[in-house]
Amino acid sequence: MDNKRKSNEILEQMLELSERVIKYTEQQRNIPRSVGDQLIRSITAIGANYAEAQDASSKKVEKLVLVKGK
Repeated sequence: MDNKRKSNEILEQMLELSERVIKYTEQQRNIPRSVGDQLIRSITAIGANYAEAQDASSKKVEKLVLVKGK
């Protein structure tokens, strides 16, 4: 349960960071739109990659449990 809570905290922090970067980028008028768009794509990809990695490792653990349980 502790790992699950920590994982949720990390995801929440990533979401907050993404929101702050999006708001900041939208407020900036001195950077080209393409740079702002790339910054937003980059920062939001962190959360997506983390979630995908968590899903992959939980599938590995489930597979290991199923194989060892036979």
